[in-house]
Amino acid sequence: MTRYSKPKSIQLLLKSTPFSKNLKTKQNHSLLQQHIASLVPENLCQNYRIHAPKDGILRIDVANAMERYAFLAQQSSLLPCAQRLYPQVSKILFYIDPKLMPSRP
Repeated sequence: MTRYSKPKSIQLLLKSTPFSKNLKTKQNHSLLQQHIASLVPENLCQNYRIHAPKDGILRIDVANAMERYAFLAQQSSLLPCAQRLYPQVSKILFYIDPKLMPSRP
């Protein structure tokens, strides 16, 4: 049996490439950010970072305690949305990262 004996679908090849998987992850992040923007007031949550899910946990870094509280208030709405995009997610953790604070002139 030779290496090229079975023809493969172009669609199947494209879906299995690392680029395609990375693009899908970025698309899911973008959808989650849009959902966050619709739930949390813009003036409270401007500086946050969403990490890729790991071990069933979606980690979101926020700049300060006020933003963390705003996210926690909407956690019951965020979790179902995150689970639609990332079915393996079972909980969301919020961490405060002062490096996300905007620099002042």
